[in-house]
Amino acid sequence: ASASASPLVPLKHGHGHGHGTLCHLCVDVLHDRVRHLIHHPAFDQVVILAIFMNCILLVLTPVEEEHIRILEGCDYLFTVLFSAECLLKIFGLGFRHYLDSSWNWLDLLIVIGGLVDLVLTSLGDTVVDTGAIQTLRVLRVLRPLRTVSRIPAVKVVVDSLIESVPSMLYTCLLYVMVLCL
Repeated sequence: ASASASPLVPLKHGHGHGHGTLCHLCVDVLHDRVRHLIHHPAFDQVVILAIFMNCILLVLTPVEEEHIRILEGCDYLFTVLFSAECLLKIFGLGFRHYLDSSWNWLDLLIVIGGLVDLVLTSLGDTVVDTGAIQTLRVLRVLRPLRTVSRIPAVKVVVDSLIESVPSMLYTCLLYVMVLCL
């Protein structure tokens, strides 16, 4: 067999010891496994379950300090989980392909907002204005929208509604013009 047929031939840009090729081989295998994972139906089912559980926690209003700490811990856990999902999808799809979907843009916005919220919350009230933290926490309300991108029937309905917004605006404008006459 020729040297070019071997998967462990050193890369021209490597260090000449074959480490670059072995590293690239490992990354390729990992990439294939992650891609398989993110396209597996169970992956979406776990994410949908996490979103629904997070929705339940969002509507709870704790009164006791212990319950507040528990819900904050759960929010931390969900932020880490959704961040891991986002990173897996970016690695498995590639960043450009990940951004091809507007739903992934929404996911990324929510994840970044959650991470910034965690950082600002950990800095405390003395360093960061609590109003800024509260504003970022509004992004949590968008988490349930993430289910839309994972349930095809709902996605079709929401996409159709979004596409009809300009027509509805024109209809409303026409209605206002008729009322003003």
